[in-house]
Amino acid sequence: MANPAQGYESYMVPTLFGPRARILVQAADVKPGERVLDVGCGTGIVAREIASRLGATPAVSGVDLSPNMLAVATAAATRMGLTIEWREGNAEQLPFHDAAFDLVLCQFALMFVADKAAALSEMRRVVTGNGRVLISVWQPSIAIHFTKPYTTSFNNAWECQPSSRSSHLAMQMICADWQWQEDFDK
Repeated sequence: MANPAQGYESYMVPTLFGPRARILVQAADVKPGERVLDVGCGTGIVAREIASRLGATPAVSGVDLSPNMLAVATAAATRMGLTIEWREGNAEQLPFHDAAFDLVLCQFALMFVADKAAALSEMRRVVTGNGRVLISVWQPSIAIHFTKPYTTSFNNAWECQPSSRSSHLAMQMICADWQWQEDFDK
């Protein structure tokens, strides 16, 4: 394969990332009309799962650093007849306006981001005040290790936001057969 992302889509998505995406999307409980962002989308399996569930006019976006992954994501979505906005970008500087999304999802990507606190702050910035952020990680030990710094990062991001947006934020980390959730209310 000329593009390694095609191998990722052909072998890893059906066996690992697709089944985990369905679990993440089910936990997200996406509603019609919600605007959704998939951060570190890779070949877009989470975004495609969301768009498939939302029907004809989904407002779904995916962002990834890799143009190769985005090329495969675009082709796969086109084959499925799905409309998804794909953008090349960094989780540490998301290329979207403040409060642009009702739901932000991140499946198996946060651990690869150099500045996790910046990425979490960016996720907070682009989600609405009543929005939800769900992050899927590899295993409970990773989530437990990261929970405290992530909570601190989210709290710091939350406190930096204007009070008009400080109504509610829920962050959830999802692992195989294990979940952690914390509500950030002021």
